[in-house]
Formats: sequence, C-alpha cells, structure tokens
Amino acid sequence: MKTSEVNILVVDDNIRNLYLVKELLLDKEYVIHAISSPNDAFAILDKHDIDLLILDIQMPEIDGFQLAQKIYGDEKNKDIPLIFLTAKYQDSDSVLKGLNIGAIDYMFKPIDSKIFIKKIENLLALSSDNKMLKAQQETYKYFLKKVKLY
Repeated sequence: MKTSEVNILVVDDNIRNLYLVKELLLDKEYVIHAISSPNDAFAILDKHDIDLLILDIQMPEIDGFQLAQKIYGDEKNKDIPLIFLTAKYQDSDSVLKGLNIGAIDYMFKPIDSKIFIKKIENLLALSSDNKMLKAQQETYKYFLKKVKLY
C-alpha cells in the first residue's frame, strides 16, 4: 500500500508501552503500526512504506538489535530511521551497538513525552527531505542518461 501517509512501526512486547506510544502520537495524524511480536514486523514492512521504526530492545522472540539488523538487511529498508527505546540496556556499549546498527537515536524508558515527540517530528522531517532529495537525484540521473552525460 503506497500512500502519502506517515507510517510508524512500533515493536515492543509490552502492550502498555505500545499503548503509551500510540497515545503520545494520537494528535499527530500518523498511522501507527503497533505490534508486540518482532516476527510480525516483516509483514508490516512488506505492506506499508514505513517512515520511522521505533523498537524495544528486550523482547522474547528476537531482541531489537537482531530485529533491526534483519530489517536493514533488506535493501529497501536501509534508509528507514530508527529509534531504540529501552528500559534495560542503558550502558554505553549497548547505546553504541544500537547506533552502529543504524539507529538515529537511542532513548531510555521512561521517556520524556515532549522530547520523544519532538525527536519523532525532527526525524520524520529529515526523512522526508532525504526522500525528496533521492527522488530528485533519480530524476537528474534519468535526464542525464537521456542526453548521454551520465
């Protein structure tokens, strides 16, 4: 399903945390895909153009680090911005691991709702600008090939 909607995928095995994120973003007209099973993330990614990933780290089936690596292993997902949310993995090695996997941000629970919302707004704005630039680049490449300059 390709739309101009803003789609956010939130994966957390704690239903209360999913509810909290949805409540915080209720005013924003985002489409929130909140799922408690990491293995269900791939069905959402196949069906929707996801604009932002928000992943918990400590989950029973597969941890958030492994999930992010699998998601980013698919070329079409490599540019989706990612925020890790965690209550447990707050040491610098874990933060660096998350950032090295590709996370743009790494936040600790409990979250400050105003900061969380602002970070999401900023990441979505940057992501939108990035998509626009990539589309323009593809257009330029197409025209340059037409005139045999590329």
